Amino acid sequence: MFMPTVRAALLAGVVVILSIMVVTIMPDYWMMPLWLMLLVLAVILFDGLRLARAGDVRVHMDGPAALFVGEAERAGILINAQIPLHRVQLAVECPDDTVMLSWRNLPGDLPAGEHREDLDILPVRRGIAHVPAIWIAWEGIWRLTRRSLRIPVGADVPVIPNIRAVRRAAIAFDARDSLFGSKPQLLQGDGSEFDALREYVPGLDHRSIDWKQTARHRQLICKEFRTERNHQIVMAVDNGRLMGETIDGIARLDHAVTAALQLGYIALRDGDRFGLQGFNADLDAGMPPVGGPQGFTMVRKIAAEIGYSTAETNFTLSLTRIAATLNRRSLIVVLTDFEDVISAELMMENIARLSRRHLVLFVTFSNSTLEALQNNTVTSLADMGRAIVADTALRDRRIVLERLRRMGVDCIETTAGEFGTELLNSYMRLKRRDAI
Repeated sequence: MFMPTVRAALLAGVVVILSIMVVTIMPDYWMMPLWLMLLVLAVILFDGLRLARAGDVRVHMDGPAALFVGEAERAGILINAQIPLHRVQLAVECPDDTVMLSWRNLPGDLPAGEHREDLDILPVRRGIAHVPAIWIAWEGIWRLTRRSLRIPVGADVPVIPNIRAVRRAAIAFDARDSLFGSKPQLLQGDGSEFDALREYVPGLDHRSIDWKQTARHRQLICKEFRTERNHQIVMAVDNGRLMGETIDGIARLDHAVTAALQLGYIALRDGDRFGLQGFNADLDAGMPPVGGPQGFTMVRKIAAEIGYSTAETNFTLSLTRIAATLNRRSLIVVLTDFEDVISAELMMENIARLSRRHLVLFVTFSNSTLEALQNNTVTSLADMGRAIVADTALRDRRIVLERLRRMGVDCIETTAGEFGTELLNSYMRLKRRDAI
């Protein structure tokens, strides 16, 4: 079956209006509107009969084996048409909210034969993207009728954490700072582990001179240092209610998981030990710190298992249980979010308790919505009220971050686009300071 298009409806509407005018002005010609309507119906029927039938079109999907959350992919749609198709539209059916899809209008008409068209797919949540069918629609030569066809596919495509973003971050990191952590660092303060003695040459830091060895050898001798390795980093990712909110269409949790993978890859490659733990009302999927680049496979597996939760985050229980599993001083990176000072009281109390033994790095997202409301031009009382509420909320966030810094906690508040970069920069800065 076929159905009329918007153009056919407009044409019929115009005929109805003309018919009313004719009957009103010239009542003797009352038969003319009837013949006009029959003519329009005949034209629409003729256009529909010339449409390509369902048996004339075969469609097959050649999609990717896996999708990366937040990374746009293209699914290949193979179309085999026995007769030309006009004004073709394509869409992939996905009943859940794992991916974002829309109809795509193909440019021009599609001649008979085999064709391949690419359809953009944007995964917005981790999980399994169920693709039960593909939809294709085409119109008649006069664009008065339209026929839609549903082709069952029954494909399940996994949506996994964005490993491509991790690789891009690692490449950019190597290009910017490839020497640090892999070769001896000769500057005082850049390393804490003694490596060797060497003869002093102009250009070396005077503070690295070893005066006892200088007196013994009767020439200036200085120490060489290299970066200490085997640090222990634990990434605590909040997957509670607040982390389910979206930024640029992607959940905050997925931005946090991608940043955790970036840090995990760099840390394991540079010789540190890395652990990952999700938490909300209680501990979620997690793993103890492991070492070596081969440990990244386990990190990827655990990152994919950190699910979405609507539960309120219990910082007291979760952070206490995380601290109980650590037998040495570690860098604990807490990725979370908060609403106001009152709801953040328990969070600050438990982070302060955690910072007595461990080095804590607190990472959260800046609220671009509140900043936009605060900076909007006020043209009405409603705008003023929204600006005041936004300013109060932002002031509460600044108070929380300032209190954490006074407790000795390093804090990062940044946008989703800079989340991974700022986290890596802070990690390297702490290593250079020998703070871990």
